[in-house]
Amino acid sequence: AGYDIWVPRSYEHAKAVRDKYQSITGKEHLPNLVGVYREQHGTYPETITYAMNSDDAGAVVAGWTSVAGSPWFLREAETASSTYYNEPNGGKSASESYQAGSWISITGWDDTIGFQFNDDPRPSDQCVKDYLCSFNSVAHTFSVTHAFSAAQATQFSVNPSGGQAPTFNYKADENAEVHFLDTSMQSLSARLVAGANREPASYVNGVPVVASVARCGWELPAWILRGEAAFWLGAAAFDVRVLEADEVDEPKYYYPPGTLSNADQELVVHDCDGDPDGPTPRDEMVGTLFVSGDDDDTVNAEEIMLRGCRA
Repeated sequence: AGYDIWVPRSYEHAKAVRDKYQSITGKEHLPNLVGVYREQHGTYPETITYAMNSDDAGAVVAGWTSVAGSPWFLREAETASSTYYNEPNGGKSASESYQAGSWISITGWDDTIGFQFNDDPRPSDQCVKDYLCSFNSVAHTFSVTHAFSAAQATQFSVNPSGGQAPTFNYKADENAEVHFLDTSMQSLSARLVAGANREPASYVNGVPVVASVARCGWELPAWILRGEAAFWLGAAAFDVRVLEADEVDEPKYYYPPGTLSNADQELVVHDCDGDPDGPTPRDEMVGTLFVSGDDDDTVNAEEIMLRGCRA
């Protein structure tokens, strides 16, 4: 949580911010820094064969990322051979190569592909006073579906619509099954959890969805596995919501209730990261639940989230 140097998420996002900045300031170009970088030094001159966004496997393999993780965007694929992928080329010269950890400098805009930029090293004594900051958080969007009788839905007018903050009350005399599908997480780059190869996210869990009973303060978070969280609600008055902005850093929503009593454990909210040596390796986040089938000899294995992580 908190402000950081801004990160364009897509062409549409970049253009919208640029257009808004122009309308407010009257300036042609945005301030020249964005939070896109890599941890390796440049080796000028480098031959570039990739676009610059988190959807391009070449950019990801080359180590480019952002202060906000994925998705991030600078440029779509170029088509004009005269300017084909001439940046980032590793720096300014053989003696002035890109410095690991440095943010990319924006130099202009092309309506067909996005930003023009370079990775030239910035003099150590040069300060930048003009830049954009933002929260850089991914806007989670949910679709919501219910499983209960048509009469129940009509009687209590439960609205199954989604959005960025789907919240509704459910008061019923029959059980209900509610599914939240985090559509933003399905399209988020799997590099957060599965290394450099882009593939469908296998266990990323975004902002937990929480069911609560107001009269007794009971809460149940359902962590999103493969983009979906499911609740089975008994016949009572329930409120179901996604976390508010002031709740997303509270560990109680990411750990099983019993874990919170362990004073020796560092209960911090980690970002989702598939590094096996990192804070959220898959085998510590996802477990296997064995369920007996209708046939006594049949056992079905289902994956379940053991705890949550923040995207």
